[in-house]
Amino acid sequence: MGDRNKVAAIDGLLADLSRATIGATFNPFRDASPDDLPDAPAIRLANLRHYLEEREQAEVLAVGEAAGYQGMRWSGIAFT
Repeated sequence: MGDRNKVAAIDGLLADLSRATIGATFNPFRDASPDDLPDAPAIRLANLRHYLEEREQAEVLAVGEAAGYQGMRWSGIAFT
């Protein structure tokens, strides 16, 4: 990835996601459940980083909500 601004933006987004807290909800970028590997949050963050870096030239980022427990929970990518 060549654009330092985009690298910094991705770093900031991933840091924000890993710190996000909404009440007592499960944060897949911070938390691991008993069914997960202990490093599952780091794997999800790495998957999302790779996904975003591969789309460096994209002009639009689609953002969704309510990531599903059978999709994003495992992959780290919201739209699978």
